[in-house]
Amino acid sequence: MLASVKSSPRLTELFDTKGASRPMRHGCRPRRLRREAPPPGGLGLTGLAGLAGLAGLAGLAGLAALVGLAGCSTGGPVAPPMTSTARAAVAKSPPPAVADESPDPSETCELPDPARGTAATPLTDGGGWLDLPTYDGSNQPTHLNVQFDPAGAFGHRNWMTMTPYPFGDDSKENPSVLVSDDGLDWRQPEGLENPVSGPPPDVEAGGHYSDGYLLTRPEGFELWFRYNPAKPGAGRPNNSASVLYRMTSPDGIVWSDKQVVFDGGGPSYMSPSLIAEAGLYRLWYSNYGGELVYTESPDLASWAEPQAVELELGDGYVPWHQEIVRTDRGYEALVLGYKKTAAGATGYALFHTRSDDGLRFDPGRLIDPQAVDRRLAGHHFYKSSLVKACGAYRLYLAVVSPEGAYKAFYKQVKVEDLATLFG
Repeated sequence: MLASVKSSPRLTELFDTKGASRPMRHGCRPRRLRREAPPPGGLGLTGLAGLAGLAGLAGLAGLAALVGLAGCSTGGPVAPPMTSTARAAVAKSPPPAVADESPDPSETCELPDPARGTAATPLTDGGGWLDLPTYDGSNQPTHLNVQFDPAGAFGHRNWMTMTPYPFGDDSKENPSVLVSDDGLDWRQPEGLENPVSGPPPDVEAGGHYSDGYLLTRPEGFELWFRYNPAKPGAGRPNNSASVLYRMTSPDGIVWSDKQVVFDGGGPSYMSPSLIAEAGLYRLWYSNYGGELVYTESPDLASWAEPQAVELELGDGYVPWHQEIVRTDRGYEALVLGYKKTAAGATGYALFHTRSDDGLRFDPGRLIDPQAVDRRLAGHHFYKSSLVKACGAYRLYLAVVSPEGAYKAFYKQVKVEDLATLFG
């Protein structure tokens, strides 16, 4: 059974006393996904080799600037939709290829010993607390996102972005990067100074960064994150105005300046989750209306019309934060939900789900903190990360203690044992 938790200050400020969500300035809503069957071969996005191919995006890291996209009309796209030629290529493309269930023989399938872990990070039944260093010294991280590269092409097999969030302090929530060779013992990479994003220019007035996502590419890394400017005179962020930033790096150490992807009056762009495949950036984000939204772009300048993704979490929960990853089962996701009630917003719960096309997800299955580990009794989850490799799920769980401290917990289970975590 889930522990009873208080409403988050960030959640509470988005709702008035009658539980009605505050209107977003832009007034633009994603269109609802029509419920007819998908075209033959699903969306065919992974078969879009003829459109561009992943190699065609390699030059994007060298772009001098991105087009800033601001505003949209009610019911319209976030940005100009893709061309008819690109849409035709999508419609004609073959079905997505599904990876083989067996591990890639090129992978170095060395997982942590679930009964021992390491000297610094001991494990019991595959679970244990993680010590994640933060630039502010609090070691209270949240919004974990882990990328696993078995070949260690950039010097380490595991890369993470996270944000310090000591007892919910927005001013420290600046995206940072850590590395690990075993997935358990994490450190700041040599030559890098966190936070990668730096602080917002108006942090003293309430502006803040948040919600980092680290995208790995053959040519390097991309760090995506959100910015809410300060609300004049309020001393807190203006949650009706969001900017989505992107930074690039060839090695994870030296980073470009921030580049604007979406600017100002658009949707909330909460918890961006990205996959680069078939010549496309595939982007999911959530909004304050409790919707999971999807869009895509071949070039970061033109974006497809946003669509509300089909996802039911049950028991009154709606999406708040999420991470979507590509696996042998299609698209798997960890979705953090909250309850939107007549009295306002209450509680958090973490769900696992999957999809064939990234647009129509199976009903979410609740992950029970005490089923994960008895040490999590009384804690609740926040935005967490999932790595599936070498026949196992590795969950990097952001948790909040009864006292409001933010922590990180690791759980490793065999693929066939994932269901043991569900409540």
